[in-house]
Amino acid sequence: MDNDVCYVGNLRSLQTIPCDPMSTPAQDQDRERAKPVVALVCAGQGLSAALGANFTELDWRTIDPTDLDLVEKFAQVDVVIHAWIDPDLSAVDPFRGDLSSALTAKVLAACNAANVQRLVMISSAMVYGASSLNEVPLPDEAPLRANGTVGVLQDLLDAEEQIARWGSEHKTAVSIVRPAIVFGPNIDTAFLRHFESPRLLFLKGSTPAWQFVHVVDVATAIEVVITNGINGVVPVGADGWLSQEEVEAVSGIRRLELPATAVMSTAERLHHHGVSPAPAEELDFIRYPWVIDAAKLRAQGWRPTWTNEQILQALMRQAQGRTAIAGRRVGRSEVTALTAAAAVLTAAALVRARRRRSL
Repeated sequence: MDNDVCYVGNLRSLQTIPCDPMSTPAQDQDRERAKPVVALVCAGQGLSAALGANFTELDWRTIDPTDLDLVEKFAQVDVVIHAWIDPDLSAVDPFRGDLSSALTAKVLAACNAANVQRLVMISSAMVYGASSLNEVPLPDEAPLRANGTVGVLQDLLDAEEQIARWGSEHKTAVSIVRPAIVFGPNIDTAFLRHFESPRLLFLKGSTPAWQFVHVVDVATAIEVVITNGINGVVPVGADGWLSQEEVEAVSGIRRLELPATAVMSTAERLHHHGVSPAPAEELDFIRYPWVIDAAKLRAQGWRPTWTNEQILQALMRQAQGRTAIAGRRVGRSEVTALTAAAAVLTAAALVRARRRRSL
């Protein structure tokens, strides 16, 4: 932004006035009103709540996607942020599965009726999928290799497809923000709980590459997307990545190395019985790389303020006093029982695998 010019108004009617470091309170209020007016469409929990708390350049308000008067509410904003598909585990997500798809269609229709200028979807770099075939880092338009059939990943893939198709047929600008593993206060995901385990699960033959992003940096990235008008796919993450060895060194947690086939089989059973919150196929995300490059944001002057190492250090401080087994937080009395159950299931899977090989 030009250092000698301040932007006053909003995205619908933009004016400029000379900047003055000795500005009056009235001028400061004008500049406050210059912030883009944004509807954060979400359940008001997890990542979306954390983002709202960190927006400084947006005049935002939370809107429930089930509201009956979406068109009226959207007519009062410049930008709609589709933010309810959230991997947060701390609360039950009320807008998932078939309901998520229906609500996405409802929001898109309301955006069209209200002539919303921009729709931003908060997705995840998970949609690229984790694969040994992935480039490191991935280009923005890399093929989506994620193979989710249920859960948050499938909801993200479905919503991205709906929004991309709608965007090609309407005049509203569309941005799809794909963050790496998001960390921040009050954010609780399976990836973060991975580091609450007594040992770090490592599947034999894996080549993971760990990339994080702090919620503060996601918030500023979204602000840049909106104020600079960045269209299309916008990945966001800390610069670079950490190897498994670097992760173990920073976290101070040793790995537990097991055969991939046995672990996947065990994870499937644990998820089926409600012990683990994540489907077995999501283990691929700790097995193979899915690193992104925030080049599109950097070209607009954005820079992450947190490194991968700093985020992991903060994550380990936050994880103190917590224990998670198979992604489920447990008390001391449950640790032994759940660990034993997982060990029995893993041993059974190993026996079955050996029998198949001997046939």
